[in-house]
Amino acid sequence: MVGVCSVAAISRMGAGERGSRGQSVQRHIRPAAMDPLMQRYVAAMVLSGVGDAIGFRNESWEFCTSGQKIHEELRELGGLDRINVSGWRVSDDTVMHLATARALTASPVSEKNPQQLYSRLAAEYQESMNDMTGRAPGENNTNYQGRAHTN
Repeated sequence: MVGVCSVAAISRMGAGERGSRGQSVQRHIRPAAMDPLMQRYVAAMVLSGVGDAIGFRNESWEFCTSGQKIHEELRELGGLDRINVSGWRVSDDTVMHLATARALTASPVSEKNPQQLYSRLAAEYQESMNDMTGRAPGENNTNYQGRAHTN
């Protein structure tokens, strides 16, 4: 989903939308045809991406340490029931999370020969770097981590 990692794109997985690579997302996610374990996996991926995007809020809440401020702003946005998240992006964490999921689901599991999985992980991580603009750890992240170590 390089280039379209947003709350809307993740929450519409299974609706037959096309990702930026041109493949049908529905090809990978068909809830009615999935076994219960796969349904739970897909739900976990979708909810993780949506939760991350809400917590990230296009970088404005990612390192906010005031829960009260976040709750006030969320209330001003209509609360969780009425919030409009179109245009919200997921963080670098979810971009990497989705790259890991793509590699895990595309590679056969073999404890004797994990090289294929490792190669696929490397390729997916490299591809995901194309979707890091405005997401990658930057000055805010560095400053936050520096403060965390001094407290």
